[in-house]
Amino acid sequence: MAEEYPHDYLFFLEEANLEKDAGDALVAIGTYQRLIRIAKQPGYFPNAHMELAYFGLGDTLRGQKQYAEAVAAYREGVFQPTTSPELKRRCLLEAGKTYDLMREHDKAVEQYQAVLSAGSETAQGELARRYMKSAWAGH
Repeated sequence: MAEEYPHDYLFFLEEANLEKDAGDALVAIGTYQRLIRIAKQPGYFPNAHMELAYFGLGDTLRGQKQYAEAVAAYREGVFQPTTSPELKRRCLLEAGKTYDLMREHDKAVEQYQAVLSAGSETAQGELARRYMKSAWAGH
């Protein structure tokens, strides 16, 4: 359907999500990256929510132990103009958790503090407080 509707962002996003969920991480990474590259063309995807692509890309990269790239994707998701407050906190939390996997707890704490600044009385805020005390170990 993406070929039939080349300007429909959701078809591209769902293709990448399905590839990720099917365990085809490397293919999914390529699809997310292609989607992001195409979306940079002005007006190609009207009303696209690129934060969803960046979040999915971050998750997939982290699953492949490409931690620095995962952090970069999560951070891009934070700064998209359409990112909701909840997804912003989720991106920050996941970036922090990824820094913890990289054994860079000081950088993780910065992300966790940003989660708290964006909504301390939330599920993400509760997790951020926990991980500030004890680094996330991937479980």
